[in-house]
Amino acid sequence: MSFEWQTEEERDWEQPDLTGGGEHPRPRRRWPALLLLAVLIASGAYLAWQQVRERVDETTEVIRDEVRATHDLANRAALDRDQELFVSMLSGRSATWTEAQRNRLDEGLLFSETGRLFGFRVAEAAREPEVALNPDLTEAILSVAQAVAVDAGSGLTETVVFTQTHIFRQGSERWLLSPPDDEFWGSWETMDRQLLQLVYPQRDEELALRLADDLDRKLMEMCRTVVDCPGDFVMRLRLEKDPQSVLLAANGEERLGGGRELTLPSPTLVGLPVDEAAYAALFRGYAGHLVSAALVDLLDYTCCELVLFQEAFLDWQLSRLSLRSAPIGDEDYIYLIDEPLNLERLRELWTSFRRLAPDEEAPIEVHAFIDYLRQKMSMRRDPLMDMHRVLSNSSNFWSWLSFFTEYEAANPGVLQEDWFAYVWEKARAAQTLASPLPADLMPQQDVVALCGDEMMDVYRYSLATGEWTRELEAGYQFAVLAPLPDGDGYMVTGELPTQRQDTALASFMQRGDEPPFAISQQRDIHASMLPWDVQVPGSERMLVWLYGENGDTSWNPGVALIDPSTCAPDGCDVQRLVGLPVWSPVGSLVLALDIEDGRLLFRPSDSKEWETIAEQIVAWPFWLDDGLFGYIQPGADLASQTLTLVRVADGEVAFLISSAELSDSLSPALRSTQLRMNWAGAHPFHAETILLLASSVDNDALTFLFSLSMSDGRTASLADAPTITLLQTFEGDALEGWFGTNYSRADRYLVIPLLSPVASNVTGSLGAGIAIYDLADERIVLSSAAPGNREFLVGEGRWSEDARWFARSVGPAIDLVAPEMQNGGRVYRQLIFHDFTLCQSVAWVDP
Repeated sequence: MSFEWQTEEERDWEQPDLTGGGEHPRPRRRWPALLLLAVLIASGAYLAWQQVRERVDETTEVIRDEVRATHDLANRAALDRDQELFVSMLSGRSATWTEAQRNRLDEGLLFSETGRLFGFRVAEAAREPEVALNPDLTEAILSVAQAVAVDAGSGLTETVVFTQTHIFRQGSERWLLSPPDDEFWGSWETMDRQLLQLVYPQRDEELALRLADDLDRKLMEMCRTVVDCPGDFVMRLRLEKDPQSVLLAANGEERLGGGRELTLPSPTLVGLPVDEAAYAALFRGYAGHLVSAALVDLLDYTCCELVLFQEAFLDWQLSRLSLRSAPIGDEDYIYLIDEPLNLERLRELWTSFRRLAPDEEAPIEVHAFIDYLRQKMSMRRDPLMDMHRVLSNSSNFWSWLSFFTEYEAANPGVLQEDWFAYVWEKARAAQTLASPLPADLMPQQDVVALCGDEMMDVYRYSLATGEWTRELEAGYQFAVLAPLPDGDGYMVTGELPTQRQDTALASFMQRGDEPPFAISQQRDIHASMLPWDVQVPGSERMLVWLYGENGDTSWNPGVALIDPSTCAPDGCDVQRLVGLPVWSPVGSLVLALDIEDGRLLFRPSDSKEWETIAEQIVAWPFWLDDGLFGYIQPGADLASQTLTLVRVADGEVAFLISSAELSDSLSPALRSTQLRMNWAGAHPFHAETILLLASSVDNDALTFLFSLSMSDGRTASLADAPTITLLQTFEGDALEGWFGTNYSRADRYLVIPLLSPVASNVTGSLGAGIAIYDLADERIVLSSAAPGNREFLVGEGRWSEDARWFARSVGPAIDLVAPEMQNGGRVYRQLIFHDFTLCQSVAWVDP
């Protein structure tokens, strides 16, 4: 049998009989139409479903954005400590949870700031949160990645990322930050290790188990290397889901006195690590609290006595266990010179009951003092533990100290001298190890200074070669040195030893490439000239004091100007002045305080006729601009001392403000303080503002920097009362007038010499430290109680020609400070050490 296959296109289909005869016709095929209808229905359904899905997705994304917006607003409220706004976004379903959030807000331990508990600091803004919604869109779990800076050792930090989780629920009007349900945390679990029992919520189980192993190993290391642990020693740690645990841990009371049971917040409350670096930081955080609690218990410490020293010793022990970096690094000693040891302050720190904030460290001088004693006791087997163990059983500072050293309360000066020498020795070693700055960042000038042991000569230090050379062998007993205009050289005058009772003075000048040469006495001015680096604006002339005039060998100074270019071995051209001059900003006008009677005089610079402005004694005249000047006028008492302004055009005089009004502008706690005005000047960046320094006259030794803003500018009616703003408070008593405050060459920085009781106690001298205040950023860039090595013009220091470096002599070094550059958050400085007994009167000169 055979078949013949044909396609539908080839087959001869039979035709139906249309006449009605023959066979019944075949029914029509309807399935294509039904199929088409089904396709149309399915397509419509799909399109409808797609539209619904898109609308659902759009609605879901809108909800996610609403949750993110609520979180963002709550986070801003937390950062601003806005209690009212923050509470309005909290769920009310749990009163204790709500109260915990309020308290965390007050302590700054919410959201991105929670990591402060372990010393973490926010490194950058949080990334955009991810939001997961439940099926009925009434609850959201928000996860946000937060980058924080953590201690990486050796004084460095690294940035790691943690994921923080927050619950939001739909309220009647808005999304609310809410407490998690019990199902979120799961059941409580317990894990036992050799020296650790850990209790944790099931949600954090994976991380908790890893922490248990690592924490147990760290406790074993502690018992092996730091302290002897008894046979029954076990620490019990509970990882708590209650947010109140963040506050308890931050308070420090459990860590410092909780015995062998410690509660810390579970990792979900702090943040979950995203990688190994973040886990390592989290582990160090938990281990630091756990080990501290263990040591406190094993050493029988009673909380919370001697808390600052206890915290400092714990930091040292954690450093031994690689749980934190060394509490003090070599480079810290370069800055510790600014805080000379004050035994009174040290005893205050010893007895303090103030607990540290979570991310706060013990004061640097406490760490440095422990470091000093640790190295002094280096022959002991474990000096750190010996000192730490005795701490808990000591009744006072000196009994503790004398237990393991020879220092006694009867002779505190020995400790002070030893400490002072130790700090400088460490600073010198640290400066030797410090990496030098690139040459283009260093001043393109040399430093000259008067240095010596018994007699003073002029020495030059080259920053290019790092070498000292003696440039002038003068053999001065006392001398003053100042730079010439534009750094072209220097002038120096000093006392020479004589066999007679009178004093012989000698002046020398170094100019350009010339070697120093002696300047003889000049014509009828039988005097030597003590140079001062006050220069006439737009001129090469500089100010000098005239000493021993007309053959008088007593201190009877006059004032004059010289042009250094005219000086030669036979003398200089000298222009005698009636008093101490203050030139207007462009140098066209000049004020002068008459040396003999204290009158204030005025004249144009090109005139020889003086006009008397004030018959009575005044202090510190100053220019605001070429049309307005002022001065501080004494009154019958300190309360009636006034700041007075004078307009050049019409001579209008106005009493701007009194010292009593300044006192009234202080906070209530300081309002009874009597103030003494001691300096005023124009604000270099705000034409309508005057800067004013005033010091307290009681025993508090405080100085206040005010700004006085005239609302309509300096050309308005001088009778208008200014707006008083307190910019800064300094510890110490500011020096007055020409011997005190001055601007940098670029006017950005205000250098304020401060008579510091701390510095005076260390050196036995007047002790003028300094503060350098940044007028642009309105902050202190350097505060140093270390006294400058200067008897005349106390607190003297000078700026380099590029206005970037400030130099002064302190202890055994020349201190170079660059306020515009930072070194680990501190102002950059370089110490130039020398081996002389003393250097002073520092100046910058061209190489």
